[in-house]
Amino acid sequence: MIGVPDDIADRVRRRIRAIAEQAGARLAKGKCQSNLLVAFARKGEDVVHRIAARSPNQVKDVDPQHRAYLYEGKTPIRWWHAVQSRTKDGMRDGGNDAPAFVRLEGPGGVPLGGDVHLQYRSTLVGTQMVRALRVATVIIDVDDAEGHSLASVSDFAAMVGLAEIRPTDPPPAGSVLSLFANPGSKELTPLDQKFLATIYKLPLDRTAFAHRGLLVRGLIEAASR
Repeated sequence: MIGVPDDIADRVRRRIRAIAEQAGARLAKGKCQSNLLVAFARKGEDVVHRIAARSPNQVKDVDPQHRAYLYEGKTPIRWWHAVQSRTKDGMRDGGNDAPAFVRLEGPGGVPLGGDVHLQYRSTLVGTQMVRALRVATVIIDVDDAEGHSLASVSDFAAMVGLAEIRPTDPPPAGSVLSLFANPGSKELTPLDQKFLATIYKLPLDRTAFAHRGLLVRGLIEAASR
């Protein structure tokens, strides 16, 4: 938590942690390396530009459409995620500094470039790799967010920090993502809670198509209870 007094930071931290626990996210105990950064600042777009200029790797995973919104969009809250491909066993890629066109000498030489992944099982259902969120960064522009409660912006930060959500215009109705719309939801809604809970129950080693089906099914089942 950056940019606010300790008592305010503690309130935001406790609210986000409670939402994460309710969603079923695994939380570290005791001291740990933070993977969700929430910063309160003025001129959020300038902060993003400075971060990107000093540490380009922090925003390298942002797709072009989201990048334009992140840099130039008029919004009180900006966010992005750093991601990493891992095996189902949690192994990171071994990496390889050789260019992709380099080959072992001799007939039948194989490419040396690209990432190296170690696999320990075979499956007809799961994918060999999973997409892991390493770090989520949320920047709250204190001037543009003025007039909204600390609880509201904390709920918004939790929603976009705990799931890889892309901004949309207009934002979805019935969600805290519509906080800055008129009218908008002022807190995490039951739909938001069901969405996060379903996300954290998904088996990671599935295709995007399978994930979409499981997510829709989970939301329908939760709504029917």
